[in-house]
Amino acid sequence: MKVYKRNVRIANIGIRFFYLRFQSTFAQYRLDEFLKLKTKSTVPSLTGNRVHSEESFWHSAAHILGWAMESKYGSNCFLTDGPANSDGFFYDALLIKNLSPDFIKSRSYQHINELIHPNRIQSDISKLLHEEYGPVQYVTDSDLKQLTKMCMKLASQNKPFEYATVSKEESQKIFIHSPFKLSIIDKIPKDDPITLFRCGDFVDLCRGPHISNTEMLKVFSLTKTGATQWEPGLQNLSRVYGVAFNSTEKLKEYKVLQAQAESRNHRTIGRKQDLFTFHPYSPGSPFFLPHGIRIIQKLKEFLRNEYKEFGFQEVVTPLIFSKELWEKSGHWQNYKEDMFTLASSCDHHNHEDSNDGDTMYSLKPMNCPGHCLLFNETVNSYRDLPLRFAEFSPLHRNEASGALTGLTRVRMFHQDDGHIFCTKEQIFSEIQSSLKFIDKVYKIFGFPSYELTLSTRPTTNYIGTIEEWDHAEESLKGALESTKNPWSVKQGDGAFYGPKIDVMVRDSMNRSHQTATIQLDFQLPQRFALQYQDKNGSYSTPVIVHRAVLGSIERMFAILIEHYGGKWPFWVSPRQCIVVTTRLDCNMYGEQVQMQLSNNGKYFADGDFSDKSLAKKVREAQQKAYNFIIVVGDKEAESGEITVRTRDGKQLSIPTVEQLLEHFEVITNQYQ
Repeated sequence: MKVYKRNVRIANIGIRFFYLRFQSTFAQYRLDEFLKLKTKSTVPSLTGNRVHSEESFWHSAAHILGWAMESKYGSNCFLTDGPANSDGFFYDALLIKNLSPDFIKSRSYQHINELIHPNRIQSDISKLLHEEYGPVQYVTDSDLKQLTKMCMKLASQNKPFEYATVSKEESQKIFIHSPFKLSIIDKIPKDDPITLFRCGDFVDLCRGPHISNTEMLKVFSLTKTGATQWEPGLQNLSRVYGVAFNSTEKLKEYKVLQAQAESRNHRTIGRKQDLFTFHPYSPGSPFFLPHGIRIIQKLKEFLRNEYKEFGFQEVVTPLIFSKELWEKSGHWQNYKEDMFTLASSCDHHNHEDSNDGDTMYSLKPMNCPGHCLLFNETVNSYRDLPLRFAEFSPLHRNEASGALTGLTRVRMFHQDDGHIFCTKEQIFSEIQSSLKFIDKVYKIFGFPSYELTLSTRPTTNYIGTIEEWDHAEESLKGALESTKNPWSVKQGDGAFYGPKIDVMVRDSMNRSHQTATIQLDFQLPQRFALQYQDKNGSYSTPVIVHRAVLGSIERMFAILIEHYGGKWPFWVSPRQCIVVTTRLDCNMYGEQVQMQLSNNGKYFADGDFSDKSLAKKVREAQQKAYNFIIVVGDKEAESGEITVRTRDGKQLSIPTVEQLLEHFEVITNQYQ
């Protein structure tokens, strides 16, 4: 991999843009400027960590996709962001049909000071999004086939990935043509170095790392395209998803796994098992049906039992808080775009005594500020610590509609949210306890493995001093080391208020999902002036440990559906058993057995007492994934016994209801 370092001298080129048929003029300008850079630096090393390497591989493939899109659409293509994710990679772009020459002329280097002003950047983006410089077009399915071939052809050129470190001013000159890239650059602190990566004719803003050469990218598959947004309300960016591998055999294996994954798709199983649904009147907000709620309630009941062991107390806080709370917490400054805001302005109520007639409110996207308010109501002394709050209240986040995906990305969700208020001396034990909690739950769920990742201070938009961040990060590193489990680091990927430990869980198909999180927060207690009286009689500020074991319950629900393939373990199953009769004359005894098996509502026992044939009743029960199918006929009615089958067709030697209930008790206690 070649490397270039700062010492850039950008020529005052004035207006020299023109259209080319296949090569973007803007891309050629970036390439020309990149080639002026000097080579004098070392390559950042790629770790041997498997997850990191896979991410680097797919991130490199995303750059090839960006190169292909610019090659196909030329100056009509405005790339925005192209990351790797757990399923491959994607690239977002605004595509304009016949970009107006007025826009091209407006990107003169002579006007750079005006073009890089934040207000001008947002104005230019808005004009592009609202089609003032030409109508928006989208990537079609036929385009996907062309782009796939282009990716393969470009990667076959065996081009190295090269990078350069430049200043903010230099990067602004290089990306003068793209208001979207200028917007990203504008958010980077002035003195922070910026890296550019080049592959062939393609140059992009990027932190890396990448693979050394495109020859490793042997085969591409661009899987789908869809619309997404840069700003709320406008679905006019095209998003192209894809995967890449180093051999055709790997692609074949991937397609086999994808076919298996499709058969386990949580949306498909959710419909078949009547678990949940969605409605356009409330996009991104799931409706849980009775059988779905059975699972949700079982998961919550399970966690509540664990809360007793791990010392959590459940609380409930309001769904709506005023703008003042979010300003105090820092969310209004750093998270406002992802919040649902409400204006309280009305003439038909008397607000003269309350001062809230024109107050701005927001649905809460998280529980931590509300729990800080509770802390001040409950804690006076160090003897009260650690204080552990847990809450299941619904949360709302204004996710882009293009990003909504079944239960895995929603706008309304529930989280097994926990906040631990503790002293600095208690940090290690509390983090270790949280990691133990996560380990216990994931073993019960039957996940093959999980990976721990420490995310450190982001480069921009963070609260607190660097010294406080360094101390927080060292605390988490020490706790991770003490667990003796392997872990990795994601530089700059922490929350704006503190570093965090994320958990990536592997399901039965060896797919990775981000689920649990543990976040250390020295900042929020200071913002809320939280204090307790220490052993010396002085007042000290506690530390907050944010923790979620399941994360979003909706997302975990989706993961579990696919992990189990819809065949739920008995303890959490929404259809634990069903009684089927061989003929109508046996229905009275069948209903009696059903009532006994429900055990006063402890178990979910259904019955099929219709006039369907026994074979059809059993087949339908198996399709609905009942754990146990209890058959009763004349022989059973006469003897007072039952015949028990599993959903896989195995017949069990459990002749009585009493024995079956004992079996239910055993497998429930063992989480089977």
